[in-house]
Amino acid sequence: MFFQTYWLFNGSPISNLQNNPRYQEQIFDDTYSLTIHDSQYEDAGRYTLNAENSWGKATCTAELFISSNSMSGKIYYYLFYFDRCHN
Repeated sequence: MFFQTYWLFNGSPISNLQNNPRYQEQIFDDTYSLTIHDSQYEDAGRYTLNAENSWGKATCTAELFISSNSMSGKIYYYLFYFDRCHN
């Protein structure tokens, strides 16, 4: 079954996803993932995947938290996700 999918960041569409080298969308069977390369503090927030077809719409949301380690100056990120989508 064909799905039209799109990603949101804090409720707004992520524009130009395919042409932005920082984002990498991966699809394997029915599993969708979004990788953010070179993540920064501004990337922290709520990411939502919407999938729609003639039968309806499903939504999955994840929260990305970013903190820094003052000793090393490196940026770490934490992604919390829901393992079930909501129709």
